[in-house]
Amino acid sequence: MPEAGETPQAFALRAARAKAAEVAPLYPGTALIAADTVVALGGELMGKPETEEDALGMLLRLAGARHVVCTGCALRLPGGGEESFCASSEVEMKAWPENALRAYVAGGEPMDKAGAYAIQGQGAFLAELISGSFSNIVGLPLTELLSALLAHEIISPAWGG
Repeated sequence: MPEAGETPQAFALRAARAKAAEVAPLYPGTALIAADTVVALGGELMGKPETEEDALGMLLRLAGARHVVCTGCALRLPGGGEESFCASSEVEMKAWPENALRAYVAGGEPMDKAGAYAIQGQGAFLAELISGSFSNIVGLPLTELLSALLAHEIISPAWGG
C-alpha cells in the first residue's frame, strides 16, 4: 500500500526494491532484476484488481481519461550494490461503453494487471493515445533496463553477423 503522500513513482520504486531484497538472498553473486508497475489516475493508485467488479470499476474510471503508468525497477548487482530507476508513460483511454469493458473483463485478462488492462494483449483496443515507453506500459521499461545492464557490464552488445 502507498504511504501517505507517496508519489506513484516513489511507490513503484519502493515496491520493486522490496521484491529485490526478498529474492536477493536466494541468488547471491548474481544480477537480479525486480520491477513493479502501478497505474495512477489523479491521486488514485491502481494495482491489480481483486475481483471482476474491481477490474470493471478501474476500467470505468480510466475510460475517457489520461493516466500515468509507472514502473519501478531495482537492479541488484553481482558484486553488491543496487541501481534503481522509475519510468513513467501516459495513456489516454477511449471512453468505451460499459458493455465493452464488461466483455473485456469477462475474458479474464485484466485480473493480474495493474489498472486492470494489458496493452500488449486484448486490452490494446482500450488505448487511444500513448506517450512514452510502450514497454514500460507493458511492465518492464526495456530501454532504461538495457541501458543500466550495459552500464554495469552485465550484458554486452552482440549486434551484427
